[in-house]
Amino acid sequence: MAGLKALFDKQGFVSLDAANAFMEQATGMSLDEFDEPENDDPRYLAQQLAYDAMEAPSDKQASRLAREALKVHPDCVDALTIVAELTRSPTKRLLLFEEAVKVAEKLLGADFFAENKGHFWGMLETRPYMRAKKGLVDELLNARRPIEAMRHLEEMLELCPGDNMGARFDLMETYLMTDHLEQALDLLNRYPEEAGAIWNWSAVLIYYSLRDFDAAAQALDVARRQNPYVEPYLTRKKKLPPEQPEFYEFGKNSEAVICADQLIGPWSLQPVALAWLIFGGRPGDGRYSGILTDAKR
Repeated sequence: MAGLKALFDKQGFVSLDAANAFMEQATGMSLDEFDEPENDDPRYLAQQLAYDAMEAPSDKQASRLAREALKVHPDCVDALTIVAELTRSPTKRLLLFEEAVKVAEKLLGADFFAENKGHFWGMLETRPYMRAKKGLVDELLNARRPIEAMRHLEEMLELCPGDNMGARFDLMETYLMTDHLEQALDLLNRYPEEAGAIWNWSAVLIYYSLRDFDAAAQALDVARRQNPYVEPYLTRKKKLPPEQPEFYEFGKNSEAVICADQLIGPWSLQPVALAWLIFGGRPGDGRYSGILTDAKR
């Protein structure tokens, strides 16, 4: 995409018709068939080094390329993000991600955010910022600072409602972990086409926690049909593997592992909901064991 953008910039089209004519002529051709546009702009050169760092076969090589990019252009956001990712100290790593986000915000400018809100990620120049912001979110969550992470995730969805980066899944977990149930329900309804395990098992917990037990029972039927492998992990009848799968298949155990890893925390905060999963029935019907009660919120 970066190569295509550079190629278009080189053409200097003066009209949409000229651009369309060029596209028709170029259809089916490889970028390698065009002369690579000459560009000695430090920002462009640093970005190319950052792209090379992303594809480097080792962390050592990635670090070297990223630092080389920063020598060419100190404000290369992707290079700052890569350096942050490869930093061992959690405290320093968090600070570096914060710096990368601030630099990206300054480079884009307040007017850019106002004019292009809703279209981020679809625009190539926004992606370094979004990558840095996602890295910052991950570090905040690891540092047990969910409220701060929540605000960043909400901003990401405002900037990119299509959510190419999957911020909605982290935001859902954060809402559930911090008892922001109404916000969780709103987020659930904002993406009605989402049919994966994380969304389905989140819906069960949301409706149950809000005491809409009929909706919770219906949601449980849907969740069990879509992926029955999740439930044994949530109820601790089955242990999660030490590592998550690189890829997952819809409705299979691989998806269940990823889902349970994200939702086992929120579910563990709702022992009565877990008891309902294990024993069934409805609240107050005598099927719960021990001292668990369905206390009104």
